[in-house]
Amino acid sequence: MTRTFAAFAIALSLLVAGVALACGGDEKVETADNSLLEDASLAKVTLTVSDATCGGCVVGIRKELTALNGVKSVEGSEDDFHDVFVTYTVGAVTTDELIAAVKKAGYTAAVKPTSKTS
Repeated sequence: MTRTFAAFAIALSLLVAGVALACGGDEKVETADNSLLEDASLAKVTLTVSDATCGGCVVGIRKELTALNGVKSVEGSEDDFHDVFVTYTVGAVTTDELIAAVKKAGYTAAVKPTSKTS
């Protein structure tokens, strides 16, 4: 199951990267977690899912999140199932809708606070 999840995650990442390259655009936006996004209309958020315990949990969560209009990518770590990274189009979906999608998958989620360093 873990290898299947890893292969799926890699394929999804390559697909998203290909779409980003095809769309072009030179504008980059720094997000709250200091990562750069190529498109000003995109935002990135980390959801903490306290009751996710395995890669299967992340697959179910990913399925519900990617079904939402405006969600561009969903990534989860094989080592830490509690953090799910979502890139989405601003105005097309809200963080409350993202949390509701995780709840629909059977889990509890919250937006992870970002730590600011000076």
